[in-house]
Amino acid sequence: MIMLKEITIKNFKSIKDEIFFTMEADSDRVGEYKNHYVKTNDNDILRTSSMYGPNGGGKSNILSAILMLKNIVIDGGYNVTIPKEISNVFSDDNIITETVFFINEKYEIGYSIKYNQQVVGKNAMYGIINHPFLIHFYIFEEEIVYREKNKNEFKTLLTRNEKGKLISNDLKSYGVNLDINISQSISAINHLFTSYANTKEKLSIGLDVIKELWNEINSITMIDKPKLLDDYLLNIIRNNKDTLIKIMNNMDIKIDDIIIYENHVILYPIYFVRNININGNLMTKELSLIEESSGTTKIFWMVVEFISSINNNTIFICDDMNSYLHPKLFREIINLFNSDFNKKSQLIFNSHDILNMDNSLFRRDEIWFVFRDENYSTKIIPLSNIVNYKGEQVRKDAKYYKQYLEGKYGADPFIKKGFGWNEL
Repeated sequence: MIMLKEITIKNFKSIKDEIFFTMEADSDRVGEYKNHYVKTNDNDILRTSSMYGPNGGGKSNILSAILMLKNIVIDGGYNVTIPKEISNVFSDDNIITETVFFINEKYEIGYSIKYNQQVVGKNAMYGIINHPFLIHFYIFEEEIVYREKNKNEFKTLLTRNEKGKLISNDLKSYGVNLDINISQSISAINHLFTSYANTKEKLSIGLDVIKELWNEINSITMIDKPKLLDDYLLNIIRNNKDTLIKIMNNMDIKIDDIIIYENHVILYPIYFVRNININGNLMTKELSLIEESSGTTKIFWMVVEFISSINNNTIFICDDMNSYLHPKLFREIINLFNSDFNKKSQLIFNSHDILNMDNSLFRRDEIWFVFRDENYSTKIIPLSNIVNYKGEQVRKDAKYYKQYLEGKYGADPFIKKGFGWNEL
């Protein structure tokens, strides 16, 4: 089991100066809900983390940076449809830097990458002619470091320069051919995993680190309605139908059965079945999932994604998690991730649901506030680091949502007093 420990991001979208986000529990200062973290290699790693703040503060951009890491490292960063520059517009530098650390029972692994984007084509879309949509990513530098369990010092496993030259004494000693320059669009992890580490056979420590790093970055998953209903997803639903029905009913979304029609003529073959009483007669009614409410659909796919990863650690990303969800359902999703049912996965999300910004649901180090400073650059701070004028930490029994609305934490929109529509 390998989990995300921390990430730093610089020069990505609204993030100009380096920001630091961690899933490591602040165990020295935060004592509540010790069951919310997993003990891994002598580190306390949280299973959930939430971000709050004003619209336009940069919450979505932090999640986007995590997802972009997967796109570039795993998928190769080939032509991606992105409608705008992703480096910070208020900086003269177009190089984006991300550094991430993962941890499991064997290693702590650090990975750093520097990359940028270049327009390689133009595309006519939505009536906009010759707008630069097609983007190609170029990798300039990479570095992988690691340390084994109970070791203090990190070892540098590999570095990669702008020309694509890989340097690693450890890997070279195990027969890895480093006398080539790999393409700027291919990550060192991608190259080494597909060429040397994609095997079930026992690997040297260096290649084992590469494999663990690949698996963790590849596990990053955006929770969303799938764009394509493939056999993999349909089989997950078939094989876990009873569990899905039980969880949905526990969330007060009453269904008696789930049917998947094999007729491929049906565009959306998933149907919820309900037994209802009509004029004293028990009748069975089917309703396509596509006709269910947006909230029901969102909950269903969140649960499907979660069940699919029970035996595989996954880093789930969810943008605007509260959208379409009743606050009680929102709360149940958080409780599900922090329950004994979840042994391996993490959930990182942003939200405006302040009703659930509550000490009965979150530890203080699980709540982060995201905002922009006077130079329009995104900043981030956990609730556990906020202190009052006396230097006192926010109490664990405080009403977080109330103090947030009162402006005691910052990171809330400033609405001009006295503004009237008749002034427009």
